[in-house]
Amino acid sequence: MRQPPTPLLRPAATARILWRDTFAQLPVRPSGVPVAHAEGLDADRVLIVGNGLAVGWGVRIHDLALTGTLARALSAATGRGSEVHAAADPALVVATAADALGAVDPAAFDAVVLVVGASDAARLLSEGRWTAGLRAAFDTLLAAGAPPVFVLGIPPVSGVPFFGVRPGGALDQWAEHLNSLTAELCRTHPLAPVYVEPSAEVPLDEGGRDPEQGLDRDRYRGPEEYGRVATDLVAAMAPVLDLAAARGDHPASTAQPVERRLAALGSLGLLDTAPEERFDRLVRMAQKVFGTESAAFTLLDRDRQWHKSRVGYDRAEDPIDDSFCATAILDTGPLVVEDALFDPRPLPRTNVRFYVGHPVEAPDGTRVGTICVFDRAPQQVSEVQVSFLRELALGLQDELAGSVASVTAAEELVPVR
Repeated sequence: MRQPPTPLLRPAATARILWRDTFAQLPVRPSGVPVAHAEGLDADRVLIVGNGLAVGWGVRIHDLALTGTLARALSAATGRGSEVHAAADPALVVATAADALGAVDPAAFDAVVLVVGASDAARLLSEGRWTAGLRAAFDTLLAAGAPPVFVLGIPPVSGVPFFGVRPGGALDQWAEHLNSLTAELCRTHPLAPVYVEPSAEVPLDEGGRDPEQGLDRDRYRGPEEYGRVATDLVAAMAPVLDLAAARGDHPASTAQPVERRLAALGSLGLLDTAPEERFDRLVRMAQKVFGTESAAFTLLDRDRQWHKSRVGYDRAEDPIDDSFCATAILDTGPLVVEDALFDPRPLPRTNVRFYVGHPVEAPDGTRVGTICVFDRAPQQVSEVQVSFLRELALGLQDELAGSVASVTAAEELVPVR
């Protein structure tokens, strides 16, 4: 790397970015809940926190952004399911990264990906401030008991059309320098995060097009570029997650406090409400695929399990002491009981012999209930059926997230008096 740029350039670089923030037209970005998943069992759960690549600039849906491409690439590499959540903020910089990480629950995931630095490099942030901000972020993750952490290096600033800078110039050089500081801090910090070097940008032809894809780069980033970033991340993440899976060590699979569940249920406002077709449809699908007497979407209150939707079952609620679902929500994966009469685990002793349930989470990641199928006769179950039940659980979570988003949007429209 050539000599770092003089600090005298920093005010000009900052002014340039502020001007572009004010007057430049921002590209499209995904809307909706920033979650993507890939099919399969024993799913790995990943949290992306950051700006830039984490936001998904240039595409309209999260499945085409880093969330979706990472979910698919990770599942293809591990053979397991995956679920990728993003806590992205276009305004996030390294100085605010610790606050952003403090607002999430990294211990609820199997891995955390930190994506930050493009805006800082574009402003020629000083070495001291960069290192201090990054160290504070690592300290926050360490104190929260975070799972393995992966830090994505800053891609060339010139690869972001918004910044409007030439390749190989002062800002690209400074991004490389900040990356070297990041790699060193990753080696020495007690958190021991893994630094992931970003791929080199694909050179453009004379017409400003990506020669590999034949795509116009004026449209900002596209799925193929997010796919390359996902490939870089998966090369580092898959071996770590494979080792954890082989040990049966999923950090996300820990019991959650009852009070947290009750608070999440209160925010959803579903308890003791009328049946809804959007939930009933998914429960009917579960019952049909498994061929059981009964199926339900069940919410776990303090002393009872209440069935928001049910098929083939008369009672609207049951004591929680008789609840297979109360056992199912202790973990993030499915609970499969082919014959409760001969199952050695501590399960309720009722007339239910067969039970398969998958946890259903509120938008904040709290496990609030299950989608389950059950029968008085034992039966065998296939991986395909269990994987399908997970898909239905994710469908229920999408409905819950949509409800919360609608309520939030409605509240924002209420005028302040």
